[in-house]
Amino acid sequence: MPCGVGPRAHVELPALPRRACATVTKVLPSKGDPFDALGDPNRRAIVEQLRAGDRSVRELADALPISRPAVSRHLRLLKEAGLVADRAEGTRRLYRLQEAGPDAVRAYLEQVWGDAATRFKLAAENTGK
Repeated sequence: MPCGVGPRAHVELPALPRRACATVTKVLPSKGDPFDALGDPNRRAIVEQLRAGDRSVRELADALPISRPAVSRHLRLLKEAGLVADRAEGTRRLYRLQEAGPDAVRAYLEQVWGDAATRFKLAAENTGK
């Protein structure tokens, strides 16, 4: 399946350029696509909750309008995409943001928007004369 397009996408998005997929994949070797994983508002809310630190499924479910089983499914997809990691603590698992995941997404976005801003600047400078 092309990077940036998945069966769970609500709107069919164009596939990301091969170079972009390679950039994210080099930094983030995982089964899932981080952009697909972040396409769901509940998963984005989970990521926002994890910004504050480690959380259990129960803690996440208590803070969100979804059930514990739903939180677990969303965490599994985020983990497959390389955005979340977990660790055992007693009888429960604690989830946290995986540093390489957001770093890979940030690097890709900075690369794309940086390139676009440079092209825009060059076009603006060359058309005004």
